[in-house]
Amino acid sequence: MKVDLIYLARNRREFTVASLRSLIANTTWSLVSSLTIYDDGSTDGTQEVLRDAACQFETPTVLRQTLFGNPVAVMLDFLRTGAAGWFARIDNNVIVPPGWLERCVATIEMHPQLDLLGIEAPAGTREYELENVMSVRQYRDAGTSSYARCDAVGAIGLMRAAVFQDRESLRQRSTDEDFADWQRQRPRLVKGWILPPIKLFLLDRLPHDPWSGLSRIYAARGWQRPRKSYGPEASALWAWWRP
Repeated sequence: MKVDLIYLARNRREFTVASLRSLIANTTWSLVSSLTIYDDGSTDGTQEVLRDAACQFETPTVLRQTLFGNPVAVMLDFLRTGAAGWFARIDNNVIVPPGWLERCVATIEMHPQLDLLGIEAPAGTREYELENVMSVRQYRDAGTSSYARCDAVGAIGLMRAAVFQDRESLRQRSTDEDFADWQRQRPRLVKGWILPPIKLFLLDRLPHDPWSGLSRIYAARGWQRPRKSYGPEASALWAWWRP
């Protein structure tokens, strides 16, 4: 099984540099059929970073420059131009660990009923909060991947292209929260978080500089919504990575 990959960027150049570095190094590119990089009107040098990086990927890559102003419109544009059976969406504040895509593809192949698979490990998740017949520990010990059912997954994840046939219902939505609401209105979709959770994290949630300082600057410029920083209990999510 192969997936298309879309990467969404809008300003936040420093985040983009670190995020792309992890994507290039930690993705199993033999599982990727194509990569589409979207720059949604960046004005801080992010476009140049993306252009320079496009030649480093081990897969056919297209760089598109848009002025849509919201991530849902970018995703709809991608779907309009044609997509594989599955696609993965990654934003330019995301650091992915080694093997993240292999885990996702293995989970989808094991559970073909899935439509949407969220991959951001929720901070502070406890086993009893996950609706599943086996515990997270049992899955970890067995070395397999499963998922926990939920009402809506995060916008960062893997999605079956066929579930977006009714695209008009998405056109008036502009944020990731709107996308989550769209999911909740479609109970027939099978949505879930990957188990055990992938230790993926967001640069705009890191509590230490330069990332926390950049998050405040970017938020003041209107380039992102403010996010609560990871607390000490979530340190395992990002301790493995060092810039």
